[in-house]
Order: sequence, then structure tokens, then C-alpha cells
Amino acid sequence: MFVQSAVPIVEELSTSQVDWLEKLSKCESNGSTTIRVLDTNKQFSTGLYQFQDLTFLNYGKKYGLVATSTLKAEPLIYDGELQTKIAHKMLKDGGEGHWLNCVRIMKLGKYPKE
Repeated sequence: MFVQSAVPIVEELSTSQVDWLEKLSKCESNGSTTIRVLDTNKQFSTGLYQFQDLTFLNYGKKYGLVATSTLKAEPLIYDGELQTKIAHKMLKDGGEGHWLNCVRIMKLGKYPKE
């Protein structure tokens, strides 16, 4: 039986990175690109990796994946491929702490560099 991955195909990802991100997105959103949850800090968390708007915009701009002129996260924040690209770059820079609870729950350890 074929099971479709919740992680969109992003060419620069290795198999081990896709597996890691698959587990993270399963924990964070059950693989949903459209889920939107009001977090304990009274901010909404959205999509596969439950990005909050400012985190999504700031890192998206930092990595050149979101135009610096972009003022609002919506509708871009619902793009699973874009979220995956941003999450991948954050994690390659050691950003596991942004998803600390799920990293612990899923026993993911450090993000694979390759």
C-alpha cells in the first residue's frame, strides 16, 4: 500500500531528512498544511510545522524564501513546500529548539546534516 508523505518533495532533502521532517510534521500537525491552532502565547500556529506568523516571515526572509517586502504570512504560510524549505534551513542551522516538545516526544535527536 502506498502512503503519501506529508512532507512535500523538496529536491535538496536527503532521505534521512525527509524521514525526520515527516515525524516532526506528524507530531506538530498530523501532516496538515491547513491546521491553525491558537497557542498558549495567544498567537496562531499554522501548517505542517506549526509556524507562527512572525517566525515564518522572519526566517523565510532570512533564507531568501520570502520576499523582504512581504508584510503578512497569509496565504504563504499554508504552503507546505515553503514551510518545509524554511524548516529544513532552520534545522540545518541547529534550530531544533523551535520544535522542542515534538523533538522530545518523537525522540528525534539532532537533525541530519545530510
